[in-house]
Amino acid sequence: MKEEEYIIQRPPFCVQFEPTEGCNLACSFCGVQGMRERPNSDNRFMTIETAERIADMIARSEKWNPRLESCMHGEPTLNPNVFDVHRAFRARLPNLPQLMLSNGAFAREPVPPVEFIHELRRAGVNILAIDCYDYAKGLWSKIVKSLEEAEYPFSWYPDDKESNPHTRSAPWIFRVVMVRDISSQTLGTHSVLNTHCGAGMPPKVRMKPCAKVFRELSIRWDGNVSHCCNDFRGEYRIGSIWDYDTMDELWQSDRFVAARRKLYIGQRDFAPCNKCDAISYRPGLLPDQYGKESMNAPTEWDEERIREALAEGPYSSVVKREWEK
Repeated sequence: MKEEEYIIQRPPFCVQFEPTEGCNLACSFCGVQGMRERPNSDNRFMTIETAERIADMIARSEKWNPRLESCMHGEPTLNPNVFDVHRAFRARLPNLPQLMLSNGAFAREPVPPVEFIHELRRAGVNILAIDCYDYAKGLWSKIVKSLEEAEYPFSWYPDDKESNPHTRSAPWIFRVVMVRDISSQTLGTHSVLNTHCGAGMPPKVRMKPCAKVFRELSIRWDGNVSHCCNDFRGEYRIGSIWDYDTMDELWQSDRFVAARRKLYIGQRDFAPCNKCDAISYRPGLLPDQYGKESMNAPTEWDEERIREALAEGPYSSVVKREWEK
């Protein structure tokens, strides 16, 4: 049973939210290709109301101090209300850093890229990381040119290892980081591709402990929550933010507990983890951040919670990849 010696999980290091489900690009290794037939088709957008709800729930939760990360399963700047979404978070959580991961789609806007970046900064984003995919050089090269013409400072990662965009920064410190193509890099935290639970690449399981369910909370465009950002299609349903008053309640919910107990000992034998080869950093420091606590082994109670989480089907549409047909 959950109640038997269950260690209350400490708040996550990171809360990820999804301004847009869907993308303007079609990277072959990305799980979005397992959700959409073609780029910019049937994009779904987070509303300002949903952003306000998420921010209010975090504010009401005890001792939560996460990094806010805007991206997940799509290109955030495609959301027509992207500035207001970020303003909602900044107004309610003024002391939390906000990282946005973009592919540079805003370079197609009629305004100069540097002006779009200024507006993101005013909206509350304080770290803007732009993935510079080799085949989409037309996007990011336009951004680089705009920044250089405006003499606006930026850095390249992993060339400058100190510019890692995931390094937490105070919310009043603004940084622009150009990130080299993840598919061709061998250094840095952006140099390892994974299967995105079989939606991005052919399934490959790594029977090792996974830290994501202990350290990250990922909230989809409509407020639904899966257990992990790599679950692109949302196969493992935790629930919706609209069903809880605080993030604490959602974070300690039964289906999260069951996934943690399994992944704590490396049992990636349930969907979608049985298609995932993601590497976790420092999994020995689980379940708490110091590695001093422990968890009970999973029981039939946990297996039943997992069956419940999977029985309702994925949150997103499913486009079968060639290895799934």
